[in-house]
Amino acid sequence: MSQLTGNPEPRHHPPEEMLVQHAAGQLDTARRITIEAHLGFCPRCRTAFARWSQPGEALLSAFGTAPSAGPGGTATAELDPAGELGDSWSRLEAGIDALEEEDDRPTFAPPPPLPPGLRGMLPARLYQRRWRRIPFSTARFTIVEHDQESSTTLLMVHIGPDRLFPRHEHLGYEDVVVLEGAFRDQKGLFGQGDFQLNEPGTMHRPEVQPGAPCWILSRYDKGVRFTGFRGWAQRFGS
Repeated sequence: MSQLTGNPEPRHHPPEEMLVQHAAGQLDTARRITIEAHLGFCPRCRTAFARWSQPGEALLSAFGTAPSAGPGGTATAELDPAGELGDSWSRLEAGIDALEEEDDRPTFAPPPPLPPGLRGMLPARLYQRRWRRIPFSTARFTIVEHDQESSTTLLMVHIGPDRLFPRHEHLGYEDVVVLEGAFRDQKGLFGQGDFQLNEPGTMHRPEVQPGAPCWILSRYDKGVRFTGFRGWAQRFGS
């Protein structure tokens, strides 16, 4: 079960090499956020990430560098992926929940539960930003992060229950993490915490499952191309 929500653990995970790159600090900001979002729901990947992070600590110890001191001046304890990691995650989540601002809410729907480690990485008052509609669709999105240097964009997307996201083609890679709800496409069913990696040229039309809206984080590079009349409108408006 997911420690964050009590729901079944995610079935779709990022490639292990991404966890290694994240541990080494080699990912762009948008991808770091999507990986952290998945880690918040997935004990299995948190354990793997902790394992990949530990060699750096061992290297520092070999050079005689002491563990970092905590607020009270005592050395930070060694991370136990199966035990202390889970406890600290729960404490962090509870603390952030207590500090959450009451007015940081979208006007059209309740916000999704966010993993504690993710909230510190997202912009302040995210839900109060401008929300745009996909043309001829009920889907809404807001731009979370845009990095011109890496040509990556991170969106938060809301799609109503039993609704379709318009068919589109990815011109570059896309990461998708489900924060709440579920959708289905040709790759299968993706529920809360699941991570989907789409390669360039992927064409899909996600269908949200009945009963609950779907909130996702979507990181993409090089943009997307809609099909049909939306594609015509997209080209005409560019």
